[in-house]
Amino acid sequence: MILTNNEKPKSSKALIVVAIIVAAFVAFILIWGVYRSSVIIRALGRSERISTTPTISPKATKSQVKTAKKSVVSSDENESTDSADPAQTGENQNNTTDNSLNDQINFFVDITTKDTKGHVAGVTRWVKPTINIRIFEGQPTATQQSCLSSLISDFNSQSSTAKMAMSNSEADIRMFFLPDDEVQQLHIDGEDVDGFHESTTADDGCSRLESRVIISNDPGNVEAFQCYLVRHELSHAMGFWGHSDVFSQSIMSYARPGYDFPEVDKKAIRMLYNSGLPTCSREAQVREFFAAHPPS
Repeated sequence: MILTNNEKPKSSKALIVVAIIVAAFVAFILIWGVYRSSVIIRALGRSERISTTPTISPKATKSQVKTAKKSVVSSDENESTDSADPAQTGENQNNTTDNSLNDQINFFVDITTKDTKGHVAGVTRWVKPTINIRIFEGQPTATQQSCLSSLISDFNSQSSTAKMAMSNSEADIRMFFLPDDEVQQLHIDGEDVDGFHESTTADDGCSRLESRVIISNDPGNVEAFQCYLVRHELSHAMGFWGHSDVFSQSIMSYARPGYDFPEVDKKAIRMLYNSGLPTCSREAQVREFFAAHPPS
């Protein structure tokens, strides 16, 4: 069909309009990609994002820290009577000890051989004498700074093979205290989180080389939860991959007020860093190891 002189301009105008729309769409995609990359580069402090498995902190409400529920047995229910069989009492004490040991091992398995999604992972830890921590971007609150100092002191009191230390230059663990919207942009899983951590390992897949801890500076987070975030995410960075509800008082459980560095967390540090447990161990190997070398 031959176009008339009146039809040709209309056809040309339509093509121009389509071309403009396509060009605008392509420009938008390119601009968004550049913006997204610049945010990631600035926050991670390097030219490319290292491929790692993100670890997500348990989510608490903005206004109130979740309190772990724990049943409490009244003191009179625990009291023994004069007629109690001494042999039976001794047996109960042994059973209690066995249960406590089993719980500790179950707890340790949860947090060292599984990631936050429950996927199987091998035991990893730092294999250098000093792990340097540097605040790479942002400014922690006074509460976060205090909790960071407490965590370093607490960890160092239990580990005999590795010590944590703050540094203004060397950085094995980089910490970022960012506005909440930037935290959500950096967290690629699409979940709304208040913090997460990422780590890379050596070729063996089990010796930690570098970690990043990203914390939201959301002003809506109460002080107790700010402290929880720092301790929880740094504990992930030190080799405790997963979460566990075996002990509600643990920092690797869900957020709770009044955290006081319980014995279960002290023992977990000693089991990971002092016991000689081989890196890369899976669940069966962990259980076999501690059956032969009960944790102290």
